[in-house]
Amino acid sequence: MMRQTLQWFPFLALSLAACILTLPQPRARAANVSQVGCYYFDGWADTTSHNFHVGDMPQKWQEREPLCGWYDNTAKLVHQQVVWARSADISFFIFDWYDARRDGNPSDQTLNTAVDFFRKDPRKLGMKYALLYVNNGSFSIPQSEWTAACDNWIKRDFKNPAYYKVDGKPLLVVFSVGDMERTWGGPVGVKGAWDQLQQMAHKAGLPGVFVVACATPGPKNGWTNLNTLVNEGYDAYSAYNYAGFGGTVKGANPYSIIVKGSEGIWNDFAADGRKPYIPIVTDGWDSRPWNETPWWYERTPNQFRNFVSDALRWWNANPAMRVMKNTPLIFVEAWNELGEGSYIIPTKGTGFTYLNALKRGLEMGMAAINTKIKITGNWSIEVEPGEIRLPGKTVRVARSAVLKIKPPETVRIVNEPHANLPVFKDNTGGWIKGAKLDKLDTEECTATGLLEPDSVVVKPSPDSVTPYLAGKDYQFDPFWATIGRLPGGAIGPNAPVYIDYSYTPERLDSVVVSKTGKVSVVEGKPGVGAMDTPVPPAGDTDIANIWLPGKVEKLTDTDLYPIEPPLPAEKPKESVAERLLPRTLAKLRNGEHVTIVAWGDSVTAGGGVGGDPAEWYQNRFVALLRKRFPKADITLKTAAWPGGNSRGYLDSPEGSQYDFQRDVLDQKPDLVTVEFVNDAYMNEPQVFAEYMEILNKLHSVGAEVILIAPHLVRPDWMGVTDLKFDQDPRPYVTALRKFARDNHVALADVSAAWCHLWREGIPYVTLLANSINHPDARGHEIFAQTLLNLFPKH
Repeated sequence: MMRQTLQWFPFLALSLAACILTLPQPRARAANVSQVGCYYFDGWADTTSHNFHVGDMPQKWQEREPLCGWYDNTAKLVHQQVVWARSADISFFIFDWYDARRDGNPSDQTLNTAVDFFRKDPRKLGMKYALLYVNNGSFSIPQSEWTAACDNWIKRDFKNPAYYKVDGKPLLVVFSVGDMERTWGGPVGVKGAWDQLQQMAHKAGLPGVFVVACATPGPKNGWTNLNTLVNEGYDAYSAYNYAGFGGTVKGANPYSIIVKGSEGIWNDFAADGRKPYIPIVTDGWDSRPWNETPWWYERTPNQFRNFVSDALRWWNANPAMRVMKNTPLIFVEAWNELGEGSYIIPTKGTGFTYLNALKRGLEMGMAAINTKIKITGNWSIEVEPGEIRLPGKTVRVARSAVLKIKPPETVRIVNEPHANLPVFKDNTGGWIKGAKLDKLDTEECTATGLLEPDSVVVKPSPDSVTPYLAGKDYQFDPFWATIGRLPGGAIGPNAPVYIDYSYTPERLDSVVVSKTGKVSVVEGKPGVGAMDTPVPPAGDTDIANIWLPGKVEKLTDTDLYPIEPPLPAEKPKESVAERLLPRTLAKLRNGEHVTIVAWGDSVTAGGGVGGDPAEWYQNRFVALLRKRFPKADITLKTAAWPGGNSRGYLDSPEGSQYDFQRDVLDQKPDLVTVEFVNDAYMNEPQVFAEYMEILNKLHSVGAEVILIAPHLVRPDWMGVTDLKFDQDPRPYVTALRKFARDNHVALADVSAAWCHLWREGIPYVTLLANSINHPDARGHEIFAQTLLNLFPKH
């Protein structure tokens, strides 16, 4: 949409794409099917050279050309888009409507062509429509023409049976509240304008008009002062889009900035709370064809899918902000903002991927909304009766059940013997500062945050009544639960000590349903580190898990992990290996010898399953490859530096323990897998520089390459507090994906698989054997399966 860009700190471009959803009240009946309104930019009807909206896009941006062509100037072409939109469960288009009579651009005189065709379409397939009053600049309706404009809207649109209504009121979205104030002389005049529209609607037999203002919560965001806006006659707030946020830089930016920034704005509206808010999902922003901003965002279908799901979840979590109590309503921007890079219309470049992503996001969000498992008290949950869809099956809950969850229990350890204590090392990693308390010992490390610091007592003998003094004789790290003696203190180098302490172990419980529909809780075994779900009784089915991460005061939504039904699997036209690993694939199929080198850090060295090489991800991967390609002759070599990173391995001297030339290049590999979770400190420029060097070195010996986007590590190292997230927040992972895409390199996205674990009912930290960064056998299996999925099944 070629129009003035509205901004807030540092940039905020308002563009509207709509998905409309309505969700149920907590503990009420299930939500209705979600409602999704999608903004439609009507700027593609002029086929002459005057159409500056199209400009040079046919020459320079061919991948953005819709599958139905650049121009939607016939009824048939507009109907085709209705068909596509309905296939993705879009409920209605919100057409950008212009009063273009005073505008001098010839192509602007055709801006309302598509909505005209839609009104006349006899085959709408249940599709509805609404209007976005685009009132900025010359498109603003003068006061003198307001009555006639309102009359036209009412007669031509609002009384149309196909027009979208909120509780019986026709929906009208207003693009610029600032221009309304300028046209009408301030808030009092604006309220008078909307009052007049409401009065005219009532006289025409309508219950009123539901007027939505495009706004951002202010004044802190530098755009809309809600203290003024709240009295101007609007029924709810939303936006056209949110395209610029703090942290945005010139050039390419990760789409996650839009997601995080938008969700922050949704929460700002909820904090204000004076009017309902319709979540707006911006499906992209890349306005380089129109040169509107010097920055753009790199998006993916899965990121957009998750954003849509997030919008529904937000609706569900904020009942006071709902436009309709039991019908989720969201907006999506946009269907076809091709010049601004906000579009989901099927194009030559992306096909139907974004329409499919929208449909999947709606399914995911509604599955979460309609969950029958809810927290009802500090230590109780309720499971409502009915069917619950799970992967591969559906179970039925016979009757409502309220289940009591046993609170975590603190354990007291008395006289834990230690033959001696090392000197406390204050300036090193917490897990190696001293001896580990036995009950908090995990693979190589310790479980963190579970120790009660005030409970620690260190004694020279079990029955001693005079303990050693903290800070004088010994020191301990209360978070990491490591302890050591202090030089000059009373504890000698070889002196045995006995330690008393209290800690609260972690626990993973399961909610299960029997064959007869009875619901119960299976309590897990308290422990630390990697932890599996408890084994249910024979015939029972796990429907959710409850994660108790140590000492917590009560259950919250962050502790409850319902198992979600899987989405239909996408069927790619060809496998990644066929496109990006053709030489390796051909050798596997033909039974020729293939050398694979697994290059990486401690994970590749078996971290988490070190005692059983058969469980190492690369050995599992090769075993699976051999099963898929029975004729294959595969040699696997592992080059792994525990604690190392790619830079250190590349720079390590020839002949040393870790020699890149000897360990990797001299093996003459056909395929090299690259896993470095220890590279996660890198930003995008570092990734592109280092991994291009790696790629060139590997290509120089004829090797094909699979980069591995690594698994998730401890939450504080990830910068997250909630384990339920769909997008890896690490810049390294975002950059690695972009590098692989830009350079046509195969990527095994293990990160994405781990980000999905919470939807499978699994807190990902329960797969970390050392409570830090080493995956257990299940985690290694995810690596192996993700690598295998790059190869065709036949």
